[in-house]
Amino acid sequence: MATGAVTASQGYKGQFENAGTLVRGATAPILTYGALNALLFMTYNRTLSLLNDSPASPQNFSKVFLAGATGGLASFVVSAPTELVKCRAQVATSATTTSWSVARDVWKAEGIRGLYYGGGITSVRDAVGYGF
Repeated sequence: MATGAVTASQGYKGQFENAGTLVRGATAPILTYGALNALLFMTYNRTLSLLNDSPASPQNFSKVFLAGATGGLASFVVSAPTELVKCRAQVATSATTTSWSVARDVWKAEGIRGLYYGGGITSVRDAVGYGF
């Protein structure tokens, strides 16, 4: 059996101590959602207006894709640290782990660079996702 696998007799009791474990790590995305969308749509609209005479009626799909991808890349500034904190909080084994404690620990141990660990793949995901 693989390490950490849940046996049939255990069920999910070992995975979820209480209802709070189902939403662990959700604080970071909830708090940054507004900033992420503001940055994304501002960049999208500015890029689209640079590529077109009228952003209200884009002329072809490639310009819309490029504007969306540019917005996705710009949102990396907010989404990379948010995703890192969320994911680390979700996989933490301590029941007292919070998004704030994860962010604080990463900042103390690794500084601002630590918050952007894995940011390269996050920016690619956002660029492609928001491009479409």
